[in-house]
Amino acid sequence: MVVYNPDSTLEENIRALLPEVANLIVVDNASEPSSRSVIATLAAACNFEVIWNKENAGLAAALNTGIRRALLGKDYAWIATFDQDSRVSAGFAKSMLAAYLACPFRDQVALIAPRHVLASPRGEEQAPVDDALFKEVTVTLQSGSLFSRLALTDVGLFDESFFIDYVDFEFCLRLRKRGLRILSTPRALLVHHESISRQNYYDMIDRMLLLDLWESAIERGDPFYNHNLNLERGDYSRRSA
Repeated sequence: MVVYNPDSTLEENIRALLPEVANLIVVDNASEPSSRSVIATLAAACNFEVIWNKENAGLAAALNTGIRRALLGKDYAWIATFDQDSRVSAGFAKSMLAAYLACPFRDQVALIAPRHVLASPRGEEQAPVDDALFKEVTVTLQSGSLFSRLALTDVGLFDESFFIDYVDFEFCLRLRKRGLRILSTPRALLVHHESISRQNYYDMIDRMLLLDLWESAIERGDPFYNHNLNLERGDYSRRSA
């Protein structure tokens, strides 16, 4: 989990996560001293490791710092990454594993993603939309995703040219270029509390970098996208006749 000046939801998010993972590594991306004190106190109480970055080199670099540390544990076949504002649902790990085991092409699977939902203002969470154990997707968000150890060592880690945005999309495109596949399961929920606002400057720079690297793949489109839906909108509305 990467953190940077986290808000008060951090403790709840970490306590929800701890029963779902074998080991938790938190990478602090050069938070303010007051935030570091809170993180250190929580680490002592919950018994997890913290890596203290001396400067904020971006999300991709911080994720890679945690992944490299996790890869030292030879027994871990899968490594999960999390944002500080994301909270797992009960039974998260069990649902992710069930999706993998149900997949007939699991020897090709490099990444398993949960269903990402936004927390409502009243604190209500959205239920799974269907009973499917899994579906195949082209790209997904890194937070809450399980990354195959074999894929990380074969394809490489996140591209640190990206500061915060599109680090996950670039990685997914790289996986698919190597013939690896990505699953998403609606039965494992990851609730985003959106405590951090993205900075427009980095969004623009990272978007330009993504297009420079992957423009041809992006122009080919998403093979799993329903062509009856309107590509110009983000609300899944139907395409006009």
